[in-house]
Amino acid sequence: MNRRSFLQALGVGSSASALSACGLDDNQYFTPVEHVVPYVTRPEQIVPGTPTFFATSVLSGPIAFPAVAINREGRVINVGANHQAPMDPGVSRYAFFELQRHYSPDRFRGPLDGGPTGQPIAWDAALTRLGDAVKAARSAGKKVAYLGPYRSGALAELIGRVAGDDAVFWEPLGREADARAAELVFGQRVLPRYDLADARYILSFGADFLGGMWGGQWTQAGYARARRPKDGFVVRFALVSPHRDQTGANSDDWYACAAGTQAAVARAVASLVAAKKGYTGAASAWLAGADPAAAAMAAGLTPADLESMATAFAAGPAIALPGGIAGASTAATELAAAVYLLNVVAGAPGFSLGGYRAPIHSIERVEALVADMKAGNVGVLLVDDVVNPAYSL
Repeated sequence: MNRRSFLQALGVGSSASALSACGLDDNQYFTPVEHVVPYVTRPEQIVPGTPTFFATSVLSGPIAFPAVAINREGRVINVGANHQAPMDPGVSRYAFFELQRHYSPDRFRGPLDGGPTGQPIAWDAALTRLGDAVKAARSAGKKVAYLGPYRSGALAELIGRVAGDDAVFWEPLGREADARAAELVFGQRVLPRYDLADARYILSFGADFLGGMWGGQWTQAGYARARRPKDGFVVRFALVSPHRDQTGANSDDWYACAAGTQAAVARAVASLVAAKKGYTGAASAWLAGADPAAAAMAAGLTPADLESMATAFAAGPAIALPGGIAGASTAATELAAAVYLLNVVAGAPGFSLGGYRAPIHSIERVEALVADMKAGNVGVLLVDDVVNPAYSL
C-alpha cells in the first residue's frame, strides 16, 4: 500500500467512526431526521443564517426569571441573559434544561389518549373531552380538583378559576414550614425575599441558596456581588448545620450542630443580637426565655461560638436564612420563625416579605384531597407535571 492509499483508507475509517459516534449506525439510539422545507412566504423577522432574539422568561419553581431566547430558522438554539430586565442581568441554569426538554425527542408533543403509551389525539379533541368531563362532574355535584406545585401570577389565577377552593398547591420538598412561620410571626402566609448583595455577614441554617432554593438566580447573583473584593469587602458566610451540602461547602465558618437543634441556636443568637443592639420591639416577647448556654450545649457547640455569631451579626449588615432541607425536622417551623426574628431584631436590610404570596398548602390539604377521592367526591383531578401522586406521596 502506498502513502496515498493509506491516507484514503484512514479517511474512510475516520468517517465511519464519526457516523457511528453520531448514532447513524444500527444501534439503540434514535437519531431524528428532519426535513428542511424552505419558506414560501418568509416572515420579515427571520433571515436564514441570522439569529433572532426574543425576550422571554423561564420558570424556576413558581418564579419566572427573564431570559433571551436565541432563535434561528424557527428553532431556539440557546438562551442568554436579558440585560434590559429590571432584575439581575443573569440567566438561570434551569433555562438550559428547559431548552433541552423543549426539543428532546422523547418529549410529549401533544395530548395522548391512554397515558404515556397511548395514541396521540388532536388538541381540539382533548380539550373537548376535558371540558365535557368538567361539566359532567359539576352536574353530578362532584369536585373539580387540582394538585400541583406552587404557581403564581396568571397561571395560579387560572387554576383557581377552574378548581376554586379545591386547588391544592403543594410540593414534597416545599416551603410549608417557612410559610407557616411567616403566618405565626407576621400574620401573613407568605415567603420572605433575601437580598445578599450588600450583606457583610450571612448566617445560614442549611439553606441551599446557591442551589435549588427559590430565588436561586437572585441569591446567586447577590452572593457573587457580595464576594467581590473590588467593592471594598468580602462577605463572610457562616453555616449552622449538621452537614455541608454544595452550598455549605462554600462557607467560611461551619458550626456543626446536632440535628434538630438549629432552632434553639437561632433563637439564642437572636436573643444575643437583641441585647447587643438594645432591641425592645414586639419580637422581644418571642425571645423571652432563650438560654444561649443551654442551646450551645444541646447543639454540641460552645457559648463562644454563639457569641461569635451574634457579634458578627449585630455588626451588620447581616442576613440569616432558614434551614431548607437541612432543617427539615419537627422543629422546621420553629427554626424558620427564629430566623425571621433574628433578621427583625438586627434590622437586616436584605430581609423583606416580598418573596412569594401565592398559596402554599400543607400535607393535610393533600390528605383531605385523597380522602375525597376515595369517597368518590372528586369527578376530575388535574395533576401538574411536577407533583405526581404515584411518586410524591
